[in-house]
Amino acid sequence: MTKKYIAVGSVGRFQPGEEIKGLDAERIQALLASGAIAEYKEPEEPKGDDSAVEIAELKAELKEALGKASQAEAQNIAYVKEIEALKAEIAELKKVPEIAITQTDGLSVADADASVVADAVKSSKAKAK
Repeated sequence: MTKKYIAVGSVGRFQPGEEIKGLDAERIQALLASGAIAEYKEPEEPKGDDSAVEIAELKAELKEALGKASQAEAQNIAYVKEIEALKAEIAELKKVPEIAITQTDGLSVADADASVVADAVKSSKAKAK
């Protein structure tokens, strides 16, 4: 295999970057020594391209993030349903009529209030079901 030489600058009829042909060995050696031409080197093959590996890693990260987002959305929906149920229960409790209880038969107002409220809560839960 013969060596190839490329013009670094303008050399006679050869333009920079052009392959030098038709010169004798003595003239080539002189041009090499002066730096006017250089030995042609094949372009190096790019080293292993890791982009496929990087893409696979990014896809795995995306899949994981989407899974977490899906779980968070499901949890959010569950919280919204729970909040709605609690709001409905509060609305039911607000419908319980307020009863003015006076002190009679040895019961204090606090005792009477506690038993009335407990009965009202039980009945409202029974109606909700």
